[in-house]
Amino acid sequence: MTNHENRKGNRARLTRKLIDKAQADHVRGKRVRLWDTDVPQLYVQITPGGSASYYIRYPRADGSKNDFRLCAASIPPEDARRGALQRLAALQLEGIDPAVERRDDIAAAKRGKVETVSALAELFDEAHPHFSEGDKRARSYLLGRFVLPRIGDRPFREISKPEMKDLVRSIQSQIATDARHPRFNGHSTANQIQSIVRRMYNWAISDREWLSENPASFPALFEDNLEQRPEYFDPDSFAKIWHANVARATGKDTRISVALATLIYLVTLQRPVDVARAQREHINLSEATWIVPKHLTKKKRKPYYVPLTPLAMRLIQTQMERSSSTYLFPTCGRGEHLLRGSMGGAFMAMRNQMVEAGELPSKELQLYDGRRYGRTVIEEDLGFPERVAEHVINHYDENQPSRRYNVRTMREKVRAAQHAWSDEIARMVGPHAFSPAPSDKQ
Repeated sequence: MTNHENRKGNRARLTRKLIDKAQADHVRGKRVRLWDTDVPQLYVQITPGGSASYYIRYPRADGSKNDFRLCAASIPPEDARRGALQRLAALQLEGIDPAVERRDDIAAAKRGKVETVSALAELFDEAHPHFSEGDKRARSYLLGRFVLPRIGDRPFREISKPEMKDLVRSIQSQIATDARHPRFNGHSTANQIQSIVRRMYNWAISDREWLSENPASFPALFEDNLEQRPEYFDPDSFAKIWHANVARATGKDTRISVALATLIYLVTLQRPVDVARAQREHINLSEATWIVPKHLTKKKRKPYYVPLTPLAMRLIQTQMERSSSTYLFPTCGRGEHLLRGSMGGAFMAMRNQMVEAGELPSKELQLYDGRRYGRTVIEEDLGFPERVAEHVINHYDENQPSRRYNVRTMREKVRAAQHAWSDEIARMVGPHAFSPAPSDKQ
């Protein structure tokens, strides 16, 4: 029985987990359809070859039914629902048939309305509203600096694969030549730019059907294995940075919030940007848990669950008592909350002062080294498995098959690792103004 014949039996609310499981369980050679309950016209189709895409089924003007491919099933289901509803609303309110509209887009491209690489890049962004602003800014910067000045005015169909390889090589050479540090050889950025262009052309091929061959579809030209960053933190330097921030957080300095944010970052090992924009409603002190919502995470796939140790809660409570704002670290400056750059800038200024005073050995020490150091200690010194250490800093991919089929939760293991790291901080830095009371540890 085909999946189309079993339509009612396969109707459920589409989720990332459901789609991933259907692809993992898919039997090659069969076509599978999973219909959504929230938007009844929306479904995911898995082809006999195993690729998955979102489709909508809608009535044509003559009463017949038509199936229209929205996009690949790699985007979140909520974004697919939004796109489906927009297409269906345009059909109902304005009579715009999505299949006809796509053919018109193809014809427009052939007439020259979407002809150049610059125009293709602009249209690609417009067609992907679910991309985060950070992703769009990064892509816009890399294309605007390295790609569009070279080939932006060229017809995108005329770019050949050899020409694209030469472009990627020239970008790598330019970055390596202009780099201020020999470690920055341009390999990672050149590979990233190739990936951006390849994705853009894949969309032009699969979604718009404007051409049939991707000039950026070739293996990465450079090994993306930067030399491992040295370990600039050690127990002594960590203790000095810690106590300098404690002194600033307990004094009359105007940078109390930045110092407290830095201490919370060093304890929780979360990204500085997540600490800077943390909100009160996301922190549950009674359950000792901080939840970073999915839309604020790096990949926007699932929320981060951050166990809070007594030390972390003591620091957070101190900051909560300083303000009643929605944000844990409000600001009167640009934006509503503390900026990640303010944390980095304050850290560098403190580090430079301590280096000049002979308290620290190197100006190479960076804010992010605290996160690297904590993650390394958790695995190498405290003996936790690599996967637990990666979960502590929310570096993991639960969509990998090896993760999907392991049903044991990691939260208690991560909580144990966080407590062990907090105990290690106590061992390194000794007593201080925010040391938890023995009753807190109970």
